[in-house]
Amino acid sequence: ADFKAQYGTDRFTPIFSQLLHDEARIEFNARRYVATRQNLDEIIAPGWALVNLEPFNLIIYYRLMGIAAAFILVFLTMVFAGTNLSVREGANRIMASEARFRAMFAAAPEAVFVFDPETRRIIDANPFMAQWLGYGPEELVGLEIDQLLEPEPQGAGEEASGECPDSQSSAAASRYRKKDGSLVDVECTEADILHGDHIRKIAFVRDITERRQAEN
Repeated sequence: ADFKAQYGTDRFTPIFSQLLHDEARIEFNARRYVATRQNLDEIIAPGWALVNLEPFNLIIYYRLMGIAAAFILVFLTMVFAGTNLSVREGANRIMASEARFRAMFAAAPEAVFVFDPETRRIIDANPFMAQWLGYGPEELVGLEIDQLLEPEPQGAGEEASGECPDSQSSAAASRYRKKDGSLVDVECTEADILHGDHIRKIAFVRDITERRQAEN
C-alpha cells in the first residue's frame, strides 16, 4: 500500500488479497514461502520479504539421508567386525591345526612326504626322509618319485610294483634308491589330503630292509 501511494496506483498490483502476518506460510507461483517482516530502513523502507522454503526442505532431506547413511555405516561396520572376528577365529584354528600337523610331520619317526599325483613331484618331505635317503633338507622338494624308485624286474608281482598303492589301508613293498646309490626295501602307504587348495597325496614309507633280509 505504501508503494502504491508513493509510485502510483498503476505501477503495482497487490500480490495477496489478504493482510499478511509475520511468519505466515503462503504459496506463490506453486512455491511455498514464509513471509517475514524485515527492517529495510537503510535501503528503502520497512517492508516484507518472502523466503522460499524449498532449500530448507532440501536441507532436511539431506540431513535425514546423512543420518540414515550413518546408521547404515555403523550397522555394516558392526557386521563386518563380527564377520572379521569369526574369520580371525577360523584362521587361528586353521593355523593351530597346521602347526600341530607340521610338528607331527617333522617329528615322525619314519619317512613321510607329500606329492602331486599328476606330476608325481614331491611337494614336501620330513627331515627323517631326507636324512634317511642322504639328501639335504630341500633337495627332495621338486624331485620326481620315479627318481627314488628302483624299477622292479618283470614278473615280480603286484606286491613289488615299485610304487605306493592308491589306498589308505593297504601297503605295498618296493625298493628306494638312496642318494649314494644303495638300495633299501620299503613298505609304503598313502592317502589323499587337502594341501593348500588342492588334493595331494601323503605317503608314509617304512624301511623294511632288515626284516626282508631276516625273512630271506
